[in-house]
Amino acid sequence: MTDQQDYRKLLDERFAHLTTLMNANHKESMDSNDRIEKHVMETNGRVNCLESESLKRAEAVRDFRKLEADLKRIRAKWMLLLLGGILFVVSVIFVYDMGMFPKMFEWLINKVF
Repeated sequence: MTDQQDYRKLLDERFAHLTTLMNANHKESMDSNDRIEKHVMETNGRVNCLESESLKRAEAVRDFRKLEADLKRIRAKWMLLLLGGILFVVSVIFVYDMGMFPKMFEWLINKVF
């Protein structure tokens, strides 16, 4: 009977050591998981900040492109107005050089009065 009790005592002792080892491994695994989780949270925070900044910059680029298109449209309108003014001045100079101003004024006066 002693052999059985000794064997039983040995098994209990071994299982107690095994349980202690498993608990230590479990604690180490949990600590490692906590460190990984903390690192992931920090990384996600950085990514969220960068994504937010990227969205702000994308919005600024869209606004800039819209302003650029508006500026091109305004520039085109002013160019047409300027070309129309230049054409008017050239035609007035042409009419003046041809000596048609007195005839035009005479015609206008006769037409109005």
